[in-house]
Amino acid sequence: MSNITKLLIPFELKEEIKKEFKIKWDSDKKLWKYIGELPEGLVKYQMKYLDIPYEVKDEWKAKLKSMKWVATEKCWAVNFDDYKLYMEK
Repeated sequence: MSNITKLLIPFELKEEIKKEFKIKWDSDKKLWKYIGELPEGLVKYQMKYLDIPYEVKDEWKAKLKSMKWVATEKCWAVNFDDYKLYMEK
């Protein structure tokens, strides 16, 4: 069975990362994914879910640049680097 890792790839880096790694676009979920063991170069883009109340979402969006609403999951998500910042709160 293959591992599937959801990724938050910055738009401006998507072409460069697509050339280096075999990432795939999931058009249903509107997310990037990687199938297989995650390479070290993609770890910082690994998606993590957050439980952020609606009232403070703008405050967190200012701090966490990768923060994105994932409609299919009905929650906020960030990349691994921003997740570490969030956990330091």
